[in-house]
Amino acid sequence: MCRAAVFLERAPSDDAFYSFTHDADLRDGECAVALLRLMADPSFCETIVSKCSWDSAELLVGISKGGNAPLAAELFVREIGRQAIRAERSALTREMEFGGLREAPVLTAALFSDEVIVRAYSPISGIRYDDLRGVRVDFIRSLSHASEQTILTLNNCGDYWSGHGIYELAEKYEWICHDIVDQIKVDPGKKHLISYLRIGVRNYIKLVQNSFVAMNEEIRRALYAVEYEALTRKFNVVQGVAELVVRIMCGNANNFSNFDDPFWSINYGMMDQIFPRFGNIPVGMNPLQQRVAILLIAEMKENMKGRFPAVSKIILATIGPIGDDDKRKIGTAFEILKDAIYKELGSYKIFYQEDPERAQRFLPGNVRYSIEHDTLFHRYRNGLERATELARVHVGAVNLYDPSLRRDYSIYEQRHREPPEPLEP
Repeated sequence: MCRAAVFLERAPSDDAFYSFTHDADLRDGECAVALLRLMADPSFCETIVSKCSWDSAELLVGISKGGNAPLAAELFVREIGRQAIRAERSALTREMEFGGLREAPVLTAALFSDEVIVRAYSPISGIRYDDLRGVRVDFIRSLSHASEQTILTLNNCGDYWSGHGIYELAEKYEWICHDIVDQIKVDPGKKHLISYLRIGVRNYIKLVQNSFVAMNEEIRRALYAVEYEALTRKFNVVQGVAELVVRIMCGNANNFSNFDDPFWSINYGMMDQIFPRFGNIPVGMNPLQQRVAILLIAEMKENMKGRFPAVSKIILATIGPIGDDDKRKIGTAFEILKDAIYKELGSYKIFYQEDPERAQRFLPGNVRYSIEHDTLFHRYRNGLERATELARVHVGAVNLYDPSLRRDYSIYEQRHREPPEPLEP
């Protein structure tokens, strides 16, 4: 069926002789395309993923073995992926708690663990924005499971540049955060949604970081961002996860207060996982750290011009004040990011002088600013404050694209990789 649909899609439309000699094949192609489009009906797809998971998987296996990827099959696969994630009685939800043959993970394997399906059809891209209203726990868990399997599949086949689905998912995660913020305003009991969101994102980061350890140096170098990056290089799994992390911050930044905020755990957790500051931290940045840092600096530049979302609130609350030079671990990813952030904060005084009320909205609740001394005061949970005189912070230009900031991986790291966590808080 897929081969017939591809034949029709590739046939020349203005060649009468070709149409005459291939009339039967073209008719077969028309029937195949019509059937695939009919099968992409949302109600039909919801029914088969809920009640006929084995049959759904068999259809997907057939499409995977069909070779070329027709557009009509893409519509069907993405609708199957969408319904598998959003449908309340979807088999995907049951498969996460495998309890026998009825819940065997056949749909997960066919949708998000099949190399051909993931690379050619990107089933995770089927999620629509209207699916992100009133998100439920089972929706977040299914989306996290599907995203995890997608990243794992791309990592296993070594194709880090087919991450369009993960890249497109980033903006949808921002919408999910907006929706959770709105739900918490109505019902504070909805805070538990953040815990499920946090576990999924933590696993994405862990999978990407583990992949750096296993891949060879040439591929790892290719995953670092370069200035004036071509789109073919930019749409990769690493950039997708980096965008997703920053978009989550964008989704809750305007309402974020401080360490008492419901989103504190996910914001601090992402920053601490990507930019660890305690223990034996290696010097340099991996591709994920570099790409997240580039995106955060871009947001800071916008914030210092008075443009929302106020991601600076989250950044300042999580990285804290500039420490003593003798205690700083110079050259680590965390310190490189902190230098770059405080370099941008050098223009905060000008922003504050122009519009004090607006400038204050870009600081978290535990940070205050004194224009008289050009100083930021960070307040900790115990009530103590730490001052950072911005005028005395002497940070040189930080070029995050500089190859000298890239890091190597030790033999120990290659042998000790963290497994993903179960999708329960």
